Amino acid sequence: MNNQPTPERRWEHNVALLTNRFVLFDLLKIMSITYALIVVLFSLLGLLTGEMGLGWQMAQVFAVVVPLIALSLMFIMLVFYVNRMPVRYTLNSKGVTSEILGKRSRWANRTGIVLGLLSANPTVAGASLLAKSRETTFYHWRDLHKAAYYPAAHTITLFNGWRSVARLHCTPAQYPEVASTVREHLLTGAADRDKINSKPARA
Repeated sequence: MNNQPTPERRWEHNVALLTNRFVLFDLLKIMSITYALIVVLFSLLGLLTGEMGLGWQMAQVFAVVVPLIALSLMFIMLVFYVNRMPVRYTLNSKGVTSEILGKRSRWANRTGIVLGLLSANPTVAGASLLAKSRETTFYHWRDLHKAAYYPAAHTITLFNGWRSVARLHCTPAQYPEVASTVREHLLTGAADRDKINSKPARA
């Protein structure tokens, strides 16, 4: 049995946006969840205030607003980001790190914060702060429970206990080694998780 630790694997990839089915799926999912939450929120508000038609009214309004927001985001992906997002991935014994590269992406996030604060618009500022916080993400292997492998798209989706949390994009040539590395580390992470769960609780 080979007990040698897996060496760190690092690469950069220009992730396609509008022509990437995973990105489009995530956009559709986020917009759908946003729309559902808005309708539920205003429906509950209508029940509390006695305006029973409020939920339906807001459902009609945001049935237009949410698609417009989605189209605006797609326009930004196409024009501002030129349909590409440079990302650096790092896989090592500790976990998975994704870093958004390029001054354009970082400038856009920080500009959104300033514009949101100057216009007293917490939505813009909040979204930009969230985007800034997501410029670099890290997940321990013990917190990742499984992966979905897409060889044709040379993409790997990583999941925690209940949802997808990260995607690794690479070239066709890189994919076999990246997939092998992910499988190995997921096994190690599962073993670490079992050790933690098996420890007796302190009195």
